[in-house]
Amino acid sequence: HHSQSHFSHSSAAASGFSAHAAASGAAFSASGRPLRGERPHHSSLGVLSILVKGVSSSSSDEGGATGAAAGSNVAVALRRLDPRRAPPSAELASRAAAAVRDWSPLRGHPNLCVPLHSFVSSEDVTGGGGAGAGEGGGGAPALWFAHELLPGASTAEELHLRGKHASTSGSSTGFIPPVAPSEDALWSYLVQLTCTLRAAHTAGLELRPGCLHPSKILILPGGRLRVGAVGIPPTLAPGEAGGGVMAPEALAASQRADLAAVGRFCLTLACHCGGLGAQQQQGGNAASLSVEAAAARSSPEFAAIVSALLNADPNPNHVFIPPASPRAPSMIASWHALAAALGGRLLSEIDSSSLQADALADQLRVEAGHGRMLRTLARLSMV
Repeated sequence: HHSQSHFSHSSAAASGFSAHAAASGAAFSASGRPLRGERPHHSSLGVLSILVKGVSSSSSDEGGATGAAAGSNVAVALRRLDPRRAPPSAELASRAAAAVRDWSPLRGHPNLCVPLHSFVSSEDVTGGGGAGAGEGGGGAPALWFAHELLPGASTAEELHLRGKHASTSGSSTGFIPPVAPSEDALWSYLVQLTCTLRAAHTAGLELRPGCLHPSKILILPGGRLRVGAVGIPPTLAPGEAGGGVMAPEALAASQRADLAAVGRFCLTLACHCGGLGAQQQQGGNAASLSVEAAAARSSPEFAAIVSALLNADPNPNHVFIPPASPRAPSMIASWHALAAALGGRLLSEIDSSSLQADALADQLRVEAGHGRMLRTLARLSMV
């Protein structure tokens, strides 16, 4: 399921990347149809985008690419924004380059997929004049972002809400149904998102709710969570300063929106309901009822933290959700308060990570023993 292609735009050729659509790589089939939920009416970024697998063909940073070099022959995930809704311009390219620079200090964070490069290209990944060409403005110059490629990862939406089509013959129906997350998994996701907010907010950055949507949060085998599409929402919709340094009040409000988005993410997964976002736009009563449903499916402690996160929403139309008990927090408006509310759950996550590291070290010792045994057999066979 590969359709190899090369960039035709001069700036894209200088970027050192060659893109190819791969059904197993990310979200694109050979015909150019997205496999993930990137429909125009569903895109959490506000702009239709497609995701393809790319390979870096140069170890130097030249021409139209911005950001640190990914190295030669390194696979990356390339996200192309619909040029009809985000037409590339000098201002947009400048904001994209600024996003790459702003997030570069957090490259390597275990819970973030920060942008590695940004560039403009007229590469048509929709297969020319096929059916997909009209959906994403194929052939027109578009803004691209390069992120780290995570093999084996699934979005939270695919894993827990919608399911996904199997890329191998392991499933007889070709479709893997969604699996409702356990409460331990929900606590783990919340702890990892707290670490993500701590890193971003301490650096004076904002994730924006679009990155904290289930379709943009990746779950790796083993339960590791990574926030994807980082840096794209601020590029498309800059703050009050027009992409520069935000005013402290605006930054604080945007970071509170991040906390509310984390609450919506956890609430959506706890209720196992993909349509929660639409419900919450209808009013606070739907959100309150969803909190009650989450409390019925999980512990009251988890539901109390989720409702307190939702109350951090800076939207003036947000309807306050009263705490379930007098001892429960009414609002969690910072990552410090969220970490304090999690308490012992943070230590449980540390224990889980330590056990997982010990298991990997044990497997490594076993493989090292196998290697020694192989070398011994090879020497004996040569005597």
